[in-house]
Amino acid sequence: MEPSASALAQTLQIVGWALTLLGQVLNGLRRRQGFILWVAANVVMIGLAAYVGLWWSIGMYVTNTLMCLWSYRQWLLDEQPIRPMVDRRSSWWGRVRWN
Repeated sequence: MEPSASALAQTLQIVGWALTLLGQVLNGLRRRQGFILWVAANVVMIGLAAYVGLWWSIGMYVTNTLMCLWSYRQWLLDEQPIRPMVDRRSSWWGRVRWN
């Protein structure tokens, strides 16, 4: 790979890692956006693996995408609902008694 291609590959790897991390945090908080970011991260990483020629890694990221879709389906069937996109909660300061 030439230097600019190497920089592109590194940038894609960092973007994929950041999207994966943020997606997993949002999944832990039971937010729908987590699934979107998880799939987006896998798409970025599939593109990177194809660009570099890591064909077995493409299979891993496709498997991760399928697991994401399966997990989302399981969450829809779960008894505990997924939180809405925006929660309307009072702040911690609003619940503190000052007297």
